[in-house]
Amino acid sequence: MTKKDRIVLASRQNCTGCAACASICPTYSIVMCRNKEGFLQPRIDSRMCIECHKCERSCQIVSSITYSIDFETQVYAAINRDEDIRKKSSSGGVFYALAKWIIEQGGAVFGASFEGYYLKHQYIETLLDVEKMMGSKYIQSEIGDSYKKAKQFLKDGRWVLFTGTPCQVAGLKRYLGNDYEKLLTVDLLCHGVPSPAIWEKYMERKLRALKAKEVRDIKFRTKRADISSPVNFYFFFFFLDENDVWQQYGEDCSKNPYFAYFMRHLFRSSCYQCPFRSMEASHADFTIGDCWNAETDHPNISDKKGISTIILHTSKAQDVFAQIKQGFTIEEEDVSIMQGRYEEAKQEEREEGKKRQWKLSNRMAQYVPLEWMKFIYMHDRIDYVIKRKFQKLWEKNIK
Repeated sequence: MTKKDRIVLASRQNCTGCAACASICPTYSIVMCRNKEGFLQPRIDSRMCIECHKCERSCQIVSSITYSIDFETQVYAAINRDEDIRKKSSSGGVFYALAKWIIEQGGAVFGASFEGYYLKHQYIETLLDVEKMMGSKYIQSEIGDSYKKAKQFLKDGRWVLFTGTPCQVAGLKRYLGNDYEKLLTVDLLCHGVPSPAIWEKYMERKLRALKAKEVRDIKFRTKRADISSPVNFYFFFFFLDENDVWQQYGEDCSKNPYFAYFMRHLFRSSCYQCPFRSMEASHADFTIGDCWNAETDHPNISDKKGISTIILHTSKAQDVFAQIKQGFTIEEEDVSIMQGRYEEAKQEEREEGKKRQWKLSNRMAQYVPLEWMKFIYMHDRIDYVIKRKFQKLWEKNIK
């Protein structure tokens, strides 16, 4: 490969891990591999590359392609009237209604779901499977071949609902290249994604301590009767013990080391300068998320059982919402309120010292139990301390 034809993708600091480049490569010369912080990034095999530059055109960071819509954004607070669906949801139950509508049209729904404790994007075609895609999941999912499968369904004339983080939806749009009439996209009001490798190491240790053979039904947030909060942070899963009996494990997230780590905003570096964290920058038809401060902003419908914010970005979203909204209690919301929530979710790029601490934390947490990582949060110059204590580890993995 000559210098002139060299492939240029997003830098490690800016790459979102959306996998559009790997999905579109005709020679499979791009593979998504874990970096030192445990996030997936593209790796190019120059021996297989034919220098077609399709990967560059699909990269949402380096590509000059712009995306704009001519639609006046609409924002609603929404509660699903089906109490059972709402109880199983993290918020107000909007995702289930959208998935149900798509499946009734004979379509497929793409979203993140667990295989054991590994989070991957998959698709479903029946209502019975919708529940495994419901609920908040505080990890970055692996896209795999979801973009390719979604494109094939669309070419076959089927409806597709694709849900994901804003960068994943943007990645799908760049991969497809063209708009499809039967494609409906939903992104999330995303605060940032923590490292999948740290989550997996945490679960390995947890299951080893429980002597568990298998795990299922992982829930990051459950709605328990003894928690009177609109956002119920209670970590929960089932595991098969050494006697082949299924047991339950649950823990308040305020006491859970993984959540303590996540809430320190130790995210992927691109999350601190996310180009999609605004209503105007979304590539999706819908954005959904928690309706924060619902008691203040929507006292007439808030009952502390979960309420969703739903943003309509396109006329297609407006048409679909018109067909499902009879199943909801809704209240229109001022766009300025939603703009405020986006600002609250925005992560500022950290000063140099904090960035070193963040970088070190994500790498160390793959080798050190999270229960031992609390001291990192208490020292602004802990990177310097650990560099002295663990010089060899620093030189091999941190520098």
